[in-house]
Amino acid sequence: MDCVTRRGKVYCAVISVPVDLQKLIGRKQIWRSLKTKNYSIARSQARKLLLAADHLFMQLRSTMDSRLINAIVAEFGLDLLRFNDEIRLGTLDPDKYGAENVKFINHIYSESSKCAFGRSLLQENAENMADQIQDFIFAGKPEDLSFVSGAYETFLNKHGIDLPPINSNDEKELMSALAQTAKFAYLIEEQRVQGIRDESDLQHRLIPKWNADLPPKKDIGMPVSELLDQYYVIWEKDYRKKPKFSEYRINRKKREIEIIKESMLDHFGKDIGIKEIDDDKASGWRDFHQADNQLSNSSVNKYLDHVAGAFKWAFNRQRKYVDFNPFEKTQLPEGVKREKTREFSPEELQLYINLLADTYLPEYPENVWIPLIILYDGMRNNEIAQLFLDDIQERDGIPYFRIWDSGTRKQRVKADSSQRNLPIHSKLIELGFMEYVQKVKDSGQSQLFPNCIYNERTCRYYDDNQSARLNALVDCISTDKKLRVYSLRANFKTAIENKFADAVIDTMEGKASKLDIAGLQQFVERAFNDVMGHSAKGGTGETTYRKVQLRLMQRIVEQAEYPIDISKLKSVLKSTV
Repeated sequence: MDCVTRRGKVYCAVISVPVDLQKLIGRKQIWRSLKTKNYSIARSQARKLLLAADHLFMQLRSTMDSRLINAIVAEFGLDLLRFNDEIRLGTLDPDKYGAENVKFINHIYSESSKCAFGRSLLQENAENMADQIQDFIFAGKPEDLSFVSGAYETFLNKHGIDLPPINSNDEKELMSALAQTAKFAYLIEEQRVQGIRDESDLQHRLIPKWNADLPPKKDIGMPVSELLDQYYVIWEKDYRKKPKFSEYRINRKKREIEIIKESMLDHFGKDIGIKEIDDDKASGWRDFHQADNQLSNSSVNKYLDHVAGAFKWAFNRQRKYVDFNPFEKTQLPEGVKREKTREFSPEELQLYINLLADTYLPEYPENVWIPLIILYDGMRNNEIAQLFLDDIQERDGIPYFRIWDSGTRKQRVKADSSQRNLPIHSKLIELGFMEYVQKVKDSGQSQLFPNCIYNERTCRYYDDNQSARLNALVDCISTDKKLRVYSLRANFKTAIENKFADAVIDTMEGKASKLDIAGLQQFVERAFNDVMGHSAKGGTGETTYRKVQLRLMQRIVEQAEYPIDISKLKSVLKSTV
């Protein structure tokens, strides 16, 4: 139960006092010890206390208190004054009152206020409204005024007050008071049209009284956006103190916090106060966020962790910004582990290569070269998209890609082990890759694929739009969503592993093998990890390995062979360089 909380070693109940009764009772919350350390017993005891509290509140509300009437009257009067001011000043909200209506009203008041005759008409209109309201009061039917009759329900809904139906005498008194308030509001409007504001006795007498009679404001806490911003600043400051912090993780956290703020604003329709969010509201936002952004349970839980962390920080503050954490137990079940992308079959790979040839557009070279580099060099999508021309280098006659973390050019890698010099596969050279590099150099560009622009939101050169374009071609081959462009990296890895597996089997069967690596397993394994950008353990033979690393990696890369015909694609690419 939400009202049950631990205080020291025992549980206690925290019962919120309704807004309209807080002045009468003299407090906002009632705390009572449940005198037990057992949560189940505490829940049972709390239910009894809640029933007793509800009975007490109903007794206090059996007759309408004069202070409640004064509060309703005060809020109604000030709201009416504010509404009239917005009409006169042309600041009405189009979303609330309708764009066409607001446009028409603004036009009328704008034209009328330009001349003395128009201003006199506005003054006369306000005076007529006050007279009409007085007529309803004299007739004993103030409830027939539509904007008066709805004020009571509006007040109760706004402040979350649940009152039993009022008796006829109380209702008559309230409606009469509201009608009289409306009359005063239009008399004040008549004065304001004339420019009378500070020197009016009516305004000096009524407005301070209404402000004094307003119901106590419910403490809704700081806006949730402010909490998330404060939490992020503290988190970033602490995270940067770690020996190996990541700018990518900092930017990703900031981006996800912004997504959460936007989603909450969309769901709640306002920048909701943190004390307004209870368990139901937290669950409601979670479900909205999942449905609106079409996220998996694990992705939603990632966002929930951010919000839960922010509320935990707010709860643990010395000033205790919130009384509890509504997001603490809102995680969704993640079920079975999601299946990874699968490889292209030989038939699918041939179809894909042919499609690359048929759909090649010289102005979008990355649409072909990115998949080919993944297929023949096993690089990650963003590692390719972020390449600059000076990242294509050569040493000892071996051309290679320099894959590194460069803050100045916003190039990043998945991990430290992902920084590597990766030999360029001979098939890429055969397809005209080096000619393409020279062509880009001659055009005066600095980036290998100029269309791959750095995205501040994702902190990547390879963005969602690029992914959608490349995968749209894959969808032409298969409707299986586990088959993506990134699947080509799995094809690359499997092609090489199969070569070494075959060599081991041949050796065990006494057959000759082109890949006789007896005694060199440690070097081959390390070189393969370097090719894939994975971390490797151990440092045996470090000096020897470094001398032959690039050539070893080249030999491993060259093992990536596929039973496909690339002649059509080769012809298309060669014709454009």
